[in-house]
Amino acid sequence: MLAAALALAGCLVSDEPLFDAVTGADAPLAAGRYLACAEPLEEDADCQSLDLTLRDDGAYEFLAQDEEPLIVRFHAIGGSDYVVQFAEDDGEGFRYFWGQMNAGTMKLVMIWCEELPSDLRDRMKRDGLIAQEEGGSTCKALKPEAAVMAAGAYRDGAATSDSLLKLSPAP
Repeated sequence: MLAAALALAGCLVSDEPLFDAVTGADAPLAAGRYLACAEPLEEDADCQSLDLTLRDDGAYEFLAQDEEPLIVRFHAIGGSDYVVQFAEDDGEGFRYFWGQMNAGTMKLVMIWCEELPSDLRDRMKRDGLIAQEEGGSTCKALKPEAAVMAAGAYRDGAATSDSLLKLSPAP
């Protein structure tokens, strides 16, 4: 389920990591077992068990049964909000989410270019923070500020999504 979410087009991506062991080593989640549940919930709960470990370099490994681990970094943007960087399964590129902690649960919302306000996208293009092909739905982040600004748009309510993942400690 988590890997499938990362395969979607139209989101904020980068070829190189925007965050590293210095800038992406915030650790809002304790290591352990979590349930990743997609919302809104359909008739059948769409949940997957994940084991989270925190590596020495500050990155997490998210491991679902029968899947390769996903390497994930958190960059705090204030309060309980984060830019969350997921490395692609093949190690060739990165995708970005807005994350928000609330009562031990992390809400993850994929950053979709088309959900960002057009004036924000235009400003980020003009300032050289993102590149977007004409008519393309995927934005390529060129600098960390692009992911921070995009996550901030979700935090502030300027961008909204009707789907998300919630990571909660497993019972």
